[in-house]
Amino acid sequence: MSCNQTERQEDEPPNRSLSEQIIREVAAEEGVDPVELTPPLFEVIEPDALDALYTNSDARPEITFTWQGYTISTDSEGRVSIDE
Repeated sequence: MSCNQTERQEDEPPNRSLSEQIIREVAAEEGVDPVELTPPLFEVIEPDALDALYTNSDARPEITFTWQGYTISTDSEGRVSIDE
């Protein structure tokens, strides 16, 4: 893991959705409140669809997308990594 990469294990509260976890982690990287992130996540990827893939499925896909200048990846366990 490089110094510009953040990876969180499943240490988030169990009721926090994957999209909310991503928003909070990117906001922390940027040092801003989550509502200050522009464009909002929903303009890049559908948060409800992302959350549904990880809550309603046994076969969770690995997903990678770019938002806020970061490459955000999720793995089959629901872990999130954020790379600059």
